[in-house]
Amino acid sequence: YSLFKTLQQNQTGQLENYLSEISGARPNRLTEENANFLLCNFSNLWLMGINVLKRGEYARSLELLSQLQKNTLQLIRMAEKNADNWLNMSKNLEKEISLENYKKFAKTTARLDKVELFEAYKNSLLLVMDLQSHLIEQYNLKVTHDILERLLNYISE
Repeated sequence: YSLFKTLQQNQTGQLENYLSEISGARPNRLTEENANFLLCNFSNLWLMGINVLKRGEYARSLELLSQLQKNTLQLIRMAEKNADNWLNMSKNLEKEISLENYKKFAKTTARLDKVELFEAYKNSLLLVMDLQSHLIEQYNLKVTHDILERLLNYISE
């Protein structure tokens, strides 16, 4: 409702009643619960993606990488305390996150190529490790640096 300053075509008042139910302040996305969910989900997706990549399922690995990137973008937004586009995490990304994190995120992309996929997975994990080190200052995180280090070591096994 707050998006519509005037309701010129609301002669019956029904539209205003419906929209008033969804008005109000946005939910706080910068929570410990969200940080833990994203880190746990990232870890699971990352491990599954690396496993299918090691089995030679490149297309499936690329699909999982895409899901990983969504988690990564939300973690970037949490670390930078900017949850304005939480659900549409890539919207205005170039303007809303730091150039440093934008460049790091760009390195998490890949084409359907084995070498590029391995590099993207490695870079995704390195970025999340960096983000985790910032987020742990604010939240009690379940995914520790040690867990992420073990994932990093798993790439070369």
